[in-house]
Amino acid sequence: MRAVARFRHFMGMETHITDTDLERYYLGMIPEGPELDALEEHLLICGECVDRAEESEAYVDSIRAGIIKGNFDESKG
Repeated sequence: MRAVARFRHFMGMETHITDTDLERYYLGMIPEGPELDALEEHLLICGECVDRAEESEAYVDSIRAGIIKGNFDESKG
């Protein structure tokens, strides 16, 4: 029931996917099922959410690159 309530907002064209859900999608944190199906269907018809998904992808990739690069303690030295 909770999953149904969570993805219901993807179904309407007047609403958009949240930034958090776009990040979850890109990180692979949305399991196979109705929520993922609804999100992907919405991305097929909503150019605005596709643009935001691409921005989320770039943001997540930047965070990942920072984590991989490391050197977070350099400012303390």
